[in-house]
Amino acid sequence: MIGLSHLISTQMEISKVENLISLLKYSELKALQSQINPHFLFNVLNTMTSLIRTNPEKAREVTIDLSNYLRYNLDNNVKSVELIKELNQVDTYIKIEKVRFGDKLNILYDVDESLYNFQIPSLIIQPLVENSIKHGILKKEIMVVLK
Repeated sequence: MIGLSHLISTQMEISKVENLISLLKYSELKALQSQINPHFLFNVLNTMTSLIRTNPEKAREVTIDLSNYLRYNLDNNVKSVELIKELNQVDTYIKIEKVRFGDKLNILYDVDESLYNFQIPSLIIQPLVENSIKHGILKKEIMVVLK
């Protein structure tokens, strides 16, 4: 009887540890997802300030895109979303960045449409794209294609 009690107690402890590990992984993912690069916001706001004088209609478009971008980030408190939603968020991000980089920035998606409904961690693709832009375009004076 003591052996069975010890076994059950051990199983309960293992279950607690597994739950803590799962919670830690989830917390790490949420921390990564919540990081909106302040440099990105600063650059967008500076671009918008310039556009207000030179191209008010474009400034309005960028304002709407930034609003949509931020709304998606704030509204996505779920663990996973459909791939197509993440790709749409990347499109919004790219539209904003293209105002700054022009034709130096192009994105090409090579994604099988059958995967569009596949669930992935929310807010996970855009930071990778942002990093690619930072280390690709900012270092080179050529057109960059993201795949």
